[in-house]
Amino acid sequence: MKFFNVTLAGLVASTLLAGGCTSSSGRTDLAIWQTRLDEHVARIGHGDLNVLRVADPASPVPMFNVLGGAEPEDSIDHAGLLLGRRAAADRTWYFFLVATIEAWQIRAIRLVAVSARLAVDAGSLPSGDVGRAGGHRLDWSVGPADPNAFALYRQSVSRFVVSPDPLARWTSGVDRFDLAGAGPRWQVTHAPSGAVWTVDTAAATAVASVAP
Repeated sequence: MKFFNVTLAGLVASTLLAGGCTSSSGRTDLAIWQTRLDEHVARIGHGDLNVLRVADPASPVPMFNVLGGAEPEDSIDHAGLLLGRRAAADRTWYFFLVATIEAWQIRAIRLVAVSARLAVDAGSLPSGDVGRAGGHRLDWSVGPADPNAFALYRQSVSRFVVSPDPLARWTSGVDRFDLAGAGPRWQVTHAPSGAVWTVDTAAATAVASVAP
């Protein structure tokens, strides 16, 4: 199974969650995950978000991961499971369930939506703006890290013995996440536990940002 594993040093392709280069800090945050995804779409996809759907044909779960360091026990990573894409109000949104992983433990989960749009004048975009390639830029909407949903999820998965990989249930397809909505309000449900995470694409912004 292949994933896109990214570090602060750049983009690498790897078959291991903990593989790839390392960062000097050993830490990432959600804004860095967004920025690295943006850079990947710009560099590899030339502004086309469909590049995020590329994965090993044998894998049902394409992922985009940003690694903080080479040693999982000393690293804070962010891993995004691509749930699917949906069209609403003349936009196509791609939905990721993003886990914050610290010392081999999932610490938080959020639902994140991203959509590309064509800039009227790519040269007029602010310096450092995201999604620049081909005159495209990305709009983001980040849902809250709902502690109640996370508690339900943790209670459910703690009943099972899993591998040391905190995302083993995601990458194996054991955990099922059901995406629903018609826009601008969307939700994903973890079927085994009933945990629900939400995101509102009406609140999308063009810069990486984190909901409270």
